[in-house]
Amino acid sequence: MLDAYDRWHLSTGYDTRLVGWLDGGMSEAKVAVVLQFEKNVIDRQAILKFLPKDGPGEARRTRQALDHSPREFREAHLVELIGDAIPLDTWWMIQMEIAGGDQSMVQPLVKLRHHARLHEVCGTVVGSLLDEWNSARAHPPLPMTAGEYLRLLLGDRLEAGSALSTWAATRGLATAEFVPDGDGGQALNPLALAHSNDAHSLFVRRGRAHGDLNVRNVLVHPDDPQGFKLIDYGGFAEAASLAYDPAYLLLSLAREWLGDFAVDSPIRHDLKVAIVTPDKSEAASVMGPKAVSTAFHGTAQRWANRGSFGDQWRAQALLSLIGCGLIFAGRGRLTDDVRQWFFDLSAYGTREYLRMRKELGWPSFQASVPSGGKPSVVGVPRSRAEIDALLKQHLPFMQRTLGNKDLLLNIVMESLDERERFVCLAPYRMSGGMPGSAVIVVSDRYVRAIELDTRNRISDVTRVAHSEISELRLYPDRRLGLLDTADVRVAGDTVELLVRGLLRDQAKGLMAKLEELTGRRVRESVDDPSTA
Repeated sequence: MLDAYDRWHLSTGYDTRLVGWLDGGMSEAKVAVVLQFEKNVIDRQAILKFLPKDGPGEARRTRQALDHSPREFREAHLVELIGDAIPLDTWWMIQMEIAGGDQSMVQPLVKLRHHARLHEVCGTVVGSLLDEWNSARAHPPLPMTAGEYLRLLLGDRLEAGSALSTWAATRGLATAEFVPDGDGGQALNPLALAHSNDAHSLFVRRGRAHGDLNVRNVLVHPDDPQGFKLIDYGGFAEAASLAYDPAYLLLSLAREWLGDFAVDSPIRHDLKVAIVTPDKSEAASVMGPKAVSTAFHGTAQRWANRGSFGDQWRAQALLSLIGCGLIFAGRGRLTDDVRQWFFDLSAYGTREYLRMRKELGWPSFQASVPSGGKPSVVGVPRSRAEIDALLKQHLPFMQRTLGNKDLLLNIVMESLDERERFVCLAPYRMSGGMPGSAVIVVSDRYVRAIELDTRNRISDVTRVAHSEISELRLYPDRRLGLLDTADVRVAGDTVELLVRGLLRDQAKGLMAKLEELTGRRVRESVDDPSTA
């Protein structure tokens, strides 16, 4: 990677000196501080971040975080990019300004984990994320069951063979309906809650979110918490759960505190209670974490109460802790005792969630874990070889032999995020265009309509999340010359995809998979979809 960097650097007009390497956190990225100088042009320190995976995607989401954030929040709390992402063989590099302009003035939140004012700092950060970063409501609350919400947060971590599922199986937790609750009783297995198809829905508040808000991605000075900075926001999303970032950051802090206590220490149980239900925590040994947890819960709850959304938020926040606990339990790099602690935290949270439902007068929870029957459509990982093999099955002979397969493979690889799994695709025609002038791509999370220019490069992408899809409609009886074709319509809360000129069998297969992925029933129509 450094050899490729040296070759690229020959094209620049400035000199670069390495100041030092930084801790890349939990990712495989390499991060350097450098001094860049060109007489009368450049004289600065900068951050170079080298990305081994999904460089274009992370750079794109970083740019979106900057461009789609309120100006005041961007200037106060986000670190600016320098130029565009740069390919370095199989790696990518992005350049960024130094947070706050002075590394000595801010430090990662992890360095403050025992600071007396940590609760003030955390309350300020959470309040700013909700009040300032999401001052405008761009996305309506989305109705989701508890199971649907947890599956949204966990993604492919629930699939057989994942790190979480494999670890749970080795511990005898994968198929158990009930697990110890930590207080001498039994609680519903949080994995059973995640797999459930409950009839009751909560309303999930959505908006801008960092996506990986951990103790190393928040930089702050303890005497000036208002001036905090966020870094590494390559996981940014515009319509994510607003409760996810605070829950993930709180558990990231909990992971650091956990290391202060012996594996068999009862204080670990006290810490779990302080994190999930600080109002029930009385142990003097965890008064600091309790104050921090109270700041997280209290700040967010007061924000939700102002919109008379308090009961829905309580459920969303608690389910977010359950989901994030399972995410940490699935981390193979953590020791087994730490993974078990996070799983136990999720079990404790599940018990409290069911208790809260009863207090709110919501319908009793009925666990209904699917067993047997037709397996769910889950797709394949972001692997070029596996996607290539799947395309051989999806594409008819004429699409393979006309040289389109490699083109379509490149489009899939360029459009998918790092954690997405490819399900299927179909070439179609834009209005007035030729067949193959656009492609509809289905992953385990999104449906994308991708338009191509005359050189078969991506010119525009429209994306809709499965959770936002409200209608699937198939128009099967179409003709394009000698071909039997079909049109499809995918309607979401704020966007609609009208895809025309699909091969009929491809269209039916694609819609069948969407039906399985979304739980929405496909309806057939004979009228012109443009008049719908």
